Amino acid sequence: MKIGRWLFSVAMSLSVLSGTLIAHSGEALVRPPAFDWDTWQPPKYVPNWKGVPHELRLPPIDLTDPPAEPVHWTAQWEEREGCLIAWPLGWTSTYAAFCEIVDELQEVGVVYMLYNDFASKSAISGILASGGVSQDYCDWLNIPYNDNWTRDWGPQNIWGQESDNWGIVDNRCLYGPQSNNVNPALNEMWRMDYYESPILTEGGNLCTDGMGRVFCTRWCLLEASLVGMSEEELREAYWDYLNVELTILPSPPISPHLDMSAKLVDPVTWIIGEWPPDDPNTPDINNLTASTGNPYTIYRVHQPDRLPSGYCRTYT
Repeated sequence: MKIGRWLFSVAMSLSVLSGTLIAHSGEALVRPPAFDWDTWQPPKYVPNWKGVPHELRLPPIDLTDPPAEPVHWTAQWEEREGCLIAWPLGWTSTYAAFCEIVDELQEVGVVYMLYNDFASKSAISGILASGGVSQDYCDWLNIPYNDNWTRDWGPQNIWGQESDNWGIVDNRCLYGPQSNNVNPALNEMWRMDYYESPILTEGGNLCTDGMGRVFCTRWCLLEASLVGMSEEELREAYWDYLNVELTILPSPPISPHLDMSAKLVDPVTWIIGEWPPDDPNTPDINNLTASTGNPYTIYRVHQPDRLPSGYCRTYT
């Protein structure tokens, strides 16, 4: 298969960190109340998945038609050209880990480094230099962003199976207006096939097997309801834009995002956080069959207990 401009997006959850997350206001994040899925209605103010209440302001959408051909939505383990990173300026405790990530990534590909302005680019470059990290394979992209979760709002990479063209599917994300503008800006730079979908979600809750199936937790239904989409309409959107069938799992006990507690690392292998096996929210993957027709191999890994804040920076 032809290698194209596939991107792997790095989220801050890759960093090995500990302690209570502090919001930008300096206040500790508070665990949100559990959602009652039977009676829940979209209010004016909703808790985002970090537990911070914010006014419900849906990002604008300029909906495009879906691809006119079958597409392949790339899985995370597939070969790709580079990695998209939004540096966590101001979160100094992550700098050493991010320096190591950038250093290792340049051994195998290009690091596409977003920056807000010249001052932030200079600061990031200085941090890398002081950490002894080469920038020979850093491609600097002057595209403003609100936060560092590129896996959540970054591009979903597809390949046209008939045209042999690479493309981006751009889902909406609740995080911030600048972050939602990154994918259109990438499209302007790279001139790939570009599709803006009606799906409202974060990439951290999407796990595709590269064989026509995507997994996510029930959080996807809550977000779909915010834009007036039914479960049937959501499934149709995934099929139309990304050529996958949607498999919905219960929300795990740590975060509604699936990648905080479980990861599909090849078409038949899961690694899952080792929380109590009798937890009612544990994704029931044991009884699922892989797209290959074989049962899944499942490995359990140790995962820290849930923090009092209700938010845990873990990555399996």
